[in-house]
Amino acid sequence: MIDVLDIADVFAVVDQELHFLSEFRHIIDKKVKGTLDKSTLSATIIAKATNHGIYKMSTLSDYSYDQLYQCSKAYLSLESINNACDAISDAIHELPIFNHYNINGVVHGGIDGQKYATKHRTFKSRNSPKYFYWLFSVVLNQKKRLPRF
Repeated sequence: MIDVLDIADVFAVVDQELHFLSEFRHIIDKKVKGTLDKSTLSATIIAKATNHGIYKMSTLSDYSYDQLYQCSKAYLSLESINNACDAISDAIHELPIFNHYNINGVVHGGIDGQKYATKHRTFKSRNSPKYFYWLFSVVLNQKKRLPRF
């Protein structure tokens, strides 16, 4: 049986192994006072990733809204998020099981669900924009080993 872990514990273990949180550098990068608090950064990332937002996270945790807001403005940029995702994707690529998903020399993977053609067009069988965005990101990032989501 697999133990249940908090997402903060997963963040800590993955960072311990991959140091992906070190990819988040201060946006100004000059005359920065203090050092990065990884637990505040993790809370900020989790707040935004779960779509709760930093205000809701501040009410649910020991972090103040100002701490999370300042961390968000100072450390979260598209470049740093992409670099952290690349560090994790590269580590996944190095896992021995990764090559078991190669079929006839082509890398295969899964997404969050499958869409099947329907016989009749209905409201629920319409095209979903999230699959367009996923396909669009795969096409744009075709040079990478793994598509970004």
